[in-house]
Amino acid sequence: MSPSDQFLSLMNAGKNYLDQGDATNALAIYRKAQAIVPNDADVHLNLANSHLVGGAAGEAIREADEVLKIDPNSAAAYFVKGSACLRLSNSEEAAKALENAKKIEPGVTATSFQLGLARIALKQWDEAIAAFQEGIRMDPNRLHSAAHYLLAQALLRAGRQEEAQKILQQHQAGGEGGGPAANEKPVRASSLQAGITRLACGG
Repeated sequence: MSPSDQFLSLMNAGKNYLDQGDATNALAIYRKAQAIVPNDADVHLNLANSHLVGGAAGEAIREADEVLKIDPNSAAAYFVKGSACLRLSNSEEAAKALENAKKIEPGVTATSFQLGLARIALKQWDEAIAAFQEGIRMDPNRLHSAAHYLLAQALLRAGRQEEAQKILQQHQAGGEGGGPAANEKPVRASSLQAGITRLACGG
């Protein structure tokens, strides 16, 4: 098997493990791929994802930064970095990274959700409201059900009680279930639309 074929085989195998949430085996496979092509942006992105899924937020940030050295316009890398910063309660850096992801690739519901989380942590209620509203408006069926609840909480904090009550009533009437991470999938490629990281919420 040629090195290029071996590389592709390893990338596919790593993807399968990451899809299953098996960070340990995914990391082992992607490191083998990295030994063949050390400076591949997708390898570093997949390593970043694997570290995030495995709970190693610091390592996820380090790998995301490696992606950005190779591809400064990687929305996915900024998204993973922002999600990892949220895990470490570094809300300011999270917001910066997520804003960059949003500028590079707008219209992604997961970015809006994560940005809303960062803004809530920073007590920036109006900005949090805008982020959640944007995500819900773009794709109400795919965005985390928790977004509606968190939007209501931000509205309450901003003194907009009537709007908050309306959102909560709609949320409860809809019987929305599932946790914040229920619909998440790992980022596997340079495009953020290819997927979102499954433990992005940092719960």
